[in-house]
Amino acid sequence: MKHFLSIVVVFVLAFFIVPFTANAVEYVRVIGDYVSIWNTASSSKRLARVLYGTEMQVLGESGNYYKVIYDGVNTGYISKTYVLKDSEVKAQDAAYSEVLKAAGFTDSTYWPYLTYLHQKHPNWTFEALQTGLDFYEVVDAQVGQNVIQYSSSSDSDLFFDAYTNSDELYEAGGWYEANYDVVAYVMDPRNFLIEKSIFMFEELQFNSANQTYDSVSTILGSSSYLNTTLDQKKYSYIDYFLDAGKTYNVSANHLAARVRQEGGADADYGPITGTSTKTYNGKSLKGYYNYYNIQAYGSNPQVNALAYAAGYIGGDGTSYGRPWNSRRKAIYGGAQFIAESYISAGQYTLYLQKFQVNKNADYSINTHQYMTNIFAPYQEGYNVKDSYEELGILDETYNFVIPVFENMPVKTTMPLLLSTNNSVTGIYINGSLISNFDSDITEYVYYVTDDTTSANVSVTQSSSSKVEGTGDYELTDTSTTVTITVTADSGAIKEYVITITKVKDTTTIENIIDNLGVKVNGGYLYGISTNLATSTIISSVQKLSPTATVKVTDASGNEKSDGVIATGDKLILSTAVSGSATYTLCVNGDLNGDGGVDIRDLLRIQKHLLETSKLSGEYSLAADTNGDGKISSQDLLRIQKHILGSIVL
Repeated sequence: MKHFLSIVVVFVLAFFIVPFTANAVEYVRVIGDYVSIWNTASSSKRLARVLYGTEMQVLGESGNYYKVIYDGVNTGYISKTYVLKDSEVKAQDAAYSEVLKAAGFTDSTYWPYLTYLHQKHPNWTFEALQTGLDFYEVVDAQVGQNVIQYSSSSDSDLFFDAYTNSDELYEAGGWYEANYDVVAYVMDPRNFLIEKSIFMFEELQFNSANQTYDSVSTILGSSSYLNTTLDQKKYSYIDYFLDAGKTYNVSANHLAARVRQEGGADADYGPITGTSTKTYNGKSLKGYYNYYNIQAYGSNPQVNALAYAAGYIGGDGTSYGRPWNSRRKAIYGGAQFIAESYISAGQYTLYLQKFQVNKNADYSINTHQYMTNIFAPYQEGYNVKDSYEELGILDETYNFVIPVFENMPVKTTMPLLLSTNNSVTGIYINGSLISNFDSDITEYVYYVTDDTTSANVSVTQSSSSKVEGTGDYELTDTSTTVTITVTADSGAIKEYVITITKVKDTTTIENIIDNLGVKVNGGYLYGISTNLATSTIISSVQKLSPTATVKVTDASGNEKSDGVIATGDKLILSTAVSGSATYTLCVNGDLNGDGGVDIRDLLRIQKHLLETSKLSGEYSLAADTNGDGKISSQDLLRIQKHILGSIVL
């Protein structure tokens, strides 16, 4: 006997070894624009699109996808390419934390992100801009000054409810007013202290060491773009950006990124091509250029930008070398405008050009923003970072000036898409769950004994949806129809219809157990086959006695209506004739209560036979796989064969 067991030990160890660790709750945040949530890991059907910064709980992984809860309730799959775990962008270093503290980052929530960036890029330096401003007051003042673009492939109701103050168009091109939560998230510098977006805080003075012909060319785009848009004179025009940057002490890379952000990636964009057919007050705008989209706002921003370039608006029309009737004039004049109006005026980062929070700047707090697009600093900064990386100069020396506010929250998050969940997780009659309840099935018949005079109808739910139709009902007729209406946050409605029917039923608990095809030993039911669905045992009881109340819980007492039966689960029965009873369930071969039969169960029965760890209670009954009333090597062999697939327990 011992010789046989030693052979099994070798088989067990060779067959499978699994380490077990507790899983902590993990979250990811989106680092892309309008990132798709799919119904499967094969991207077959889009469920939603979410914006940069959306935080989601991770439920699991499937290849290159995470399974996530994307709206607080519903699940879907998102590509790992477009998300980051916090653990991937944080680091700890007590000594460097002191350096950051000395640099003005007294708020320790900045430290893990900046420490991580420092460890990856030791030449980078970080400088705290002490604004002295209350974070919440600044956000309040910025609401109404920022827009977010609607993507036509997004669900319009969800988009407007989650991200905007209204569905009224703010600017042409699908731009709508961003709501408070979006503004708060984007204004919080900590949300952008990662490689992809840190360059929105780059100090934007001219630096010949990292602002070169190659860097400007890379930021602007491919040579084909340059050839078509810049009229075969790409070398001269790139030199224009470099010379303008040097002349006005503004980053040439920043100028190139601003052109790309403001329409330069579109070869047909009028302010870039000079071929616009539009007019302003009857005057042609053809032949004018506005590379940086200066004064582009309102219902027709392109017309305003070209009218400014032509000198039709904006003072006497001659400032900054206007009219900009050549590409050179537009590049130089726009660079001068940016330098004098922003860089040398105290708004010397992309962030500060969007949110004027520098008390030492020339303009009042919360005024004088370059762009209304709330994500422009991040998007523009990413273009710069991407180009630096492509050129191999990402590890050069860069200084990042990062605002610090008073009274900052622990963290800010992008708003979730409003839930479309209009389901309930359970419907109860007089405290008993409707057997085989499925949230997607909307019609049920529920039986009660013929002497029942009233029914209390209640539900459980996992969302904030509105539920109507619950409460107490008098049962005066043979059948009573109850309609439960569930309205999701998004307004979507679902109705559940339950017909409560009176019947005569004299079935006892003993009758039910006798017909379930299981064995009874006191309070245990054993001889239960593996992979028995929980819903199957519930439906079996319901068929035997329509008025019986049946519930299955796990070993901890949590009710379960799906999945498979596991050793240690409880079956709770109640009938009108014989009251209620609770049985512990024992599944053949499941000796650790996880609902399956694998190498771990084989090890447990082996230890029992070797008398190093004895099985008891439900686990000893589950180990008696052949039903002979004892645990022997035959049971061990049967479990082994089940694992190998030669038999099914």
